[in-house]
Amino acid sequence: MSHAVDVIAIISTTPEHFEHVAAAVSAAVPQVLVEDGCERYEFYLDRAQSRLFAVERWRDAAALDVHAQAPALSVLSKAIAGLATVEVNRITPLG
Repeated sequence: MSHAVDVIAIISTTPEHFEHVAAAVSAAVPQVLVEDGCERYEFYLDRAQSRLFAVERWRDAAALDVHAQAPALSVLSKAIAGLATVEVNRITPLG
């Protein structure tokens, strides 16, 4: 039996690159939302710290693996290369 996979991704940048990075993320979101297995893909902004937080849910690990190789993520990665760092965390509920 496969289980849903929850992810919190943190994109950190600098104040001077924040708007560019946020725009690149915004452009990718609609494409990711239609990927097979995507159940949730929402971004939240922390302008004070120049960070963006993604809250994701994928049907299963296989869907997340496909997402990691999908065109939308590839385009996003190229758009923010050298301007931001990305930390991806698979998370599980407490208890």
